Amino acid sequence: ALAKLRLHDVELFQMAGEALTSKVHQVQPQELANILWSFGANALSSTALDLEKCIGHLLQRSQEFEVQHLSNVAWSLAKLSSDPKLLQQLAAVAIPARLGEFSSQHVGNVAWACAKLSSEFCWSSVARTSVGRCFKPQEACNLLWAFATVSVDV
Repeated sequence: ALAKLRLHDVELFQMAGEALTSKVHQVQPQELANILWSFGANALSSTALDLEKCIGHLLQRSQEFEVQHLSNVAWSLAKLSSDPKLLQQLAAVAIPARLGEFSSQHVGNVAWACAKLSSEFCWSSVARTSVGRCFKPQEACNLLWAFATVSVDV
């Protein structure tokens, strides 16, 4: 709720990051995705938020995450970090097997996140998954921007 309201209470996010890091194995998939999204939406890279630990937990339970959660986490990583390593792990382990389940928006978001961090990604899978889909203008822009950024021939 704080992220939607654009309330940048750094101290509150610091406490939330510490709590999440200490109890990440007790957090449900939707909760983890929502917390990471809220940090990303506020552009708060808290030192208390251990992204490596959070993504490690996600990778162990990736089948429990809905595709929207995976898409939101990819977007959050692109907003929170300049290091593509965590996004590459997410893109390599959790996303490829489920790419066919992604909506057009999810495909565009993941492609945007990977391109923003210059992360390697299976672009041919994204291109094949995109064929025949009806993209909204913003989704199409995100996907085309991502392909252009990494110079993909489709």
